[in-house]
Amino acid sequence: MTAFPLLLAALAMAPVPEVKAVRFTTIDHRAALRVLVSEDMPPVRITRDGAVALIRLPGVAPENFPLPAVERPLEGLWVEREEGATVLRLNVAPDVPFETSAEAGMVTIVFGEKPDPAQRGPVTPELYALLFPAGAVVGVDDEREDDEEDAY
Repeated sequence: MTAFPLLLAALAMAPVPEVKAVRFTTIDHRAALRVLVSEDMPPVRITRDGAVALIRLPGVAPENFPLPAVERPLEGLWVEREEGATVLRLNVAPDVPFETSAEAGMVTIVFGEKPDPAQRGPVTPELYALLFPAGAVVGVDDEREDDEEDAY
């Protein structure tokens, strides 16, 4: 019987998973929402009903939790709190697909269809030449010749 109060005390002192930040970014030419969480965050539950998606994070967020500005395809973003959980409420058109992934310390929601590689076009030497003109590149041999001239 004396072990029960010790167990309760240990549970009360256990660290509570945290929701640390929400960022809006792009991944593979698609809009994405990244949620930074503590590494001990249990699995996240995501549900969708029409234009509303709920991301239920089993952790707590600070009271004045800042949210990023809403960008397309999102139409709204809010934080709701439940006991021991933080819920991100997203308004996104029902025809916009999304996929989620999770790794230690981060949950990512990517919106839209995955782009077809054929639509992105090939990466060619001509493209690299436009991005990195040859005149801006100094070869190792060019540097040696300059160093030899400076030595005399």
